[in-house]
Amino acid sequence: MGMAITYVGIKGKPDADLLKSLEVNDAGSAGLDCDYENEIAGIAANENWYLLIKYGNGEALQRAELLAALSKNTRLVVSEVEEHVMFSASFGWENGREVWSIVHDSQAGEEHLAIKGAVPAGCAEIARFSLKKQEEENDCDYIFEIPIELARNIHGFRYDGNASGPDIAVNF
Repeated sequence: MGMAITYVGIKGKPDADLLKSLEVNDAGSAGLDCDYENEIAGIAANENWYLLIKYGNGEALQRAELLAALSKNTRLVVSEVEEHVMFSASFGWENGREVWSIVHDSQAGEEHLAIKGAVPAGCAEIARFSLKKQEEENDCDYIFEIPIELARNIHGFRYDGNASGPDIAVNF
């Protein structure tokens, strides 16, 4: 069937009142222990990034007004994955507004990749790596990996734990 997940990497710890309003199950850095389908989990990805994770329907983490509030005076990276339709996307928000996005939707075409705004440096290297793998192994959708790997290289988290691209320093 495939996994469906939305996760938001927030640079620094988000406002406690916002977390409370979202009813986040704050796991700190101990690991995720929540009702994945019904709760939003919160966890420290590392010393610089805090993650909000929602399995299944991620609409609760995709509302523009919420993302604007979460990104006030900071940056965040929103990632959406729908494996069953080979859809992946990452969006960069800064100071209350979306500043870049990268989306792969295989239903729009096997090589579909829509980019808006100025994606962080390093995205081109990730794309080159994935496109090369796509050419070499045409039986897999490596373009699906580009938004996911960009987010991983920014905040260190990948939804399935399987890094599939180069480890590069991406600053956002």
